[in-house]
Amino acid sequence: MPGLDRFSLVGHSLGGAVALAAALDAGAAVERLVLLNPAPAGRFFPLSRLVDPGLFNGTEFIFLEPPRDGGFPGRESNLPWLTRELAPLLRNKTGRKIAFNRAALGSLLAAAMPTAPRNDFFERLVEDAAAADPKIFLAYLWALRSLDLSPRLPGLATPTLLLWGDLDTVVPLPAVVHLQSLLPRRQLQIINGVGHSPQVENPPLFADLAGEFLLSPG
Repeated sequence: MPGLDRFSLVGHSLGGAVALAAALDAGAAVERLVLLNPAPAGRFFPLSRLVDPGLFNGTEFIFLEPPRDGGFPGRESNLPWLTRELAPLLRNKTGRKIAFNRAALGSLLAAAMPTAPRNDFFERLVEDAAAADPKIFLAYLWALRSLDLSPRLPGLATPTLLLWGDLDTVVPLPAVVHLQSLLPRRQLQIINGVGHSPQVENPPLFADLAGEFLLSPG
C-alpha cells in the first residue's frame, strides 16, 4: 500500500470482518486489530431477533425476491427469510420504486444500540440508512451470508482486541468466543451495559480501551 508501511485497523460489525480480511491479505503490514462486535468468522444471517412485525401494522410492505443472477447461495431456500425479515424495512414508495421504511430503520437501530442517546447524531444515522439504496442492504446481508474467513484465521499473527457489548442483539457472544478461539494472538473484552455499537453508546470507554491496546508496547 503506497505511503503506509505499517498500520492498525479498527472495524465494527461487518467492518470487523473486512478488517480481518485486510489483515490476512496484508500480513505483517497490519500491526494491530481492534474489532468491535465483529461479524462472526463463519456464515451468518442476522436480524431475526431485531424485527418485530407487530411494530409495523398498517404499513404497505413489498416483498423482495432474491437476485436472479444467482447472487444468493441457495436463493430458493432464502426467500421465506427475505420476505419475513426484510418486509418491515422496505415499502413501495412510488410505483415500482423501492425505499426504506424510516420508522422501521429507526426501530432496528434502536434495538441494536439500546443505550445510544436518541439525539441528532442518532437521527442522522437513521437518515443516512434511509437514504441508502436498498441494494446496498441486500449486498450487506449477502456478504454476511457468504463470508467465511475461519479456515485462514489460525494463521493470522496480528495482535487483536475483541470488544463485545453484553446487550448486543445482533452478534451473539458464542459467535465472538468462537472467533476468539480461532485467533492465535487475541484478547476479548466484554463491555457491560452497551449493545452492538460501543463506539456510539459509550465513546469515552471505547476510546480508552482501544487506545490502550493500540499504544501499548510489544
